[in-house]
Amino acid sequence: MYVITHELSYEFKKKRFPGSLKLEHWEFMYGILYTSIVYFIWQLTYHYFITIRRADKIKNGQVTSFEYLRKAFANKPIGKFVNSLPEPLPVVAFTLIQYGYQLTTMSLCPLFFQYKYAASVFVSLIFLTASYNGATYYVDFYGKKFQKEIARLQDGLNKLQNKLTSVESSEDLTANYLDIGNK
Repeated sequence: MYVITHELSYEFKKKRFPGSLKLEHWEFMYGILYTSIVYFIWQLTYHYFITIRRADKIKNGQVTSFEYLRKAFANKPIGKFVNSLPEPLPVVAFTLIQYGYQLTTMSLCPLFFQYKYAASVFVSLIFLTASYNGATYYVDFYGKKFQKEIARLQDGLNKLQNKLTSVESSEDLTANYLDIGNK
């Protein structure tokens, strides 16, 4: 969306993306309405396929995203609030909180559509965040691998050091024995 809306020339858009020329501004209310309908359909199908059809597995300990978030945020105010509600209201609260988050993030879309610099800052932040997350993942992954390798090498070095010490002490004992025998 960013490139088509803000970077391509009018002539190129007219030739390759004529539909984009019809959209001059973002219809905020229609955007909210359509995405809300899709969101609620998605939530209903998720609830049906995960929490209803797999209820036995959930009772046996299978973790769902809802259960994970309930435990992960248990000590935070929002988690305390959701966990204090009687069943089945925590699922409803969880869904409404997600919907509120969706509305918050969607409310910025008209701004990004209208203003190139706002969209540029947003896309740059997404890129930087993704790069940071990817880099820290690889640093953590290979850092742990490197630490395990260092620990393995350290163990090998300690074993060699112990063998060398035991050989030196046995040579000392042999030399002492020979010195006593020569006297």
